[in-house]
Amino acid sequence: MDSYPLRTTVGLSLPEPEGDGAWARFSPCRRYRWLLGRRWRPGGATLLFIGLNPSRADGRSAGAGDDPTLRRLQAFARAWDYAALEVLNLFSWVSPDPRTLRHCPDPVGAETDAWIRSRLLRQWRRQPQITPALWLGWGNGGSLRGRDRQLLSSLQDLPLRPLCLGITRRGQPRHPLYAPRACCLHPYAPSWEQGPEPRAIPCPVRPAASPSI
Repeated sequence: MDSYPLRTTVGLSLPEPEGDGAWARFSPCRRYRWLLGRRWRPGGATLLFIGLNPSRADGRSAGAGDDPTLRRLQAFARAWDYAALEVLNLFSWVSPDPRTLRHCPDPVGAETDAWIRSRLLRQWRRQPQITPALWLGWGNGGSLRGRDRQLLSSLQDLPLRPLCLGITRRGQPRHPLYAPRACCLHPYAPSWEQGPEPRAIPCPVRPAASPSI
């Protein structure tokens, strides 16, 4: 099976609003989205999520640029008492239909891996005593061209243990769109079998009240 080599470029950064706000970073051609962010209150922890690929969500504020998946991600993150959410993807090719990834010459995108590492390292440097909360939810599509294995391998040197809402029958981290409202995050077992032990595990407890989604 063909696979893409991991891309390594200079670490990237992007300032985001401290209060309510939305931000996104796209390639100049707008065919790739590297990062999407939403903040609903100042301060507080940011939850990092890695999904399959971007759909229609963009940097517009007040929910105007949100799609169903992003609305559900925010509902879970708010229920777990996070103050912000950042969304990255295994494949940065923008399409509401994931099936198009199989026909795209380069569905990953040149800057995808650099953005993932940059945001994870940024979170770790902000609070080096706490392991960054990394939520995986790309579903079965993540195995395309071995992309899931590439990403997990590339993160082995970072002090983290990815989390998920459960796994599919194929062992992939469950996509959040159809997850029950009362779900909470658990360790993603395949990634916990390698690498150093984390200094802290940011696994939220079951929310007292289910998120309204």
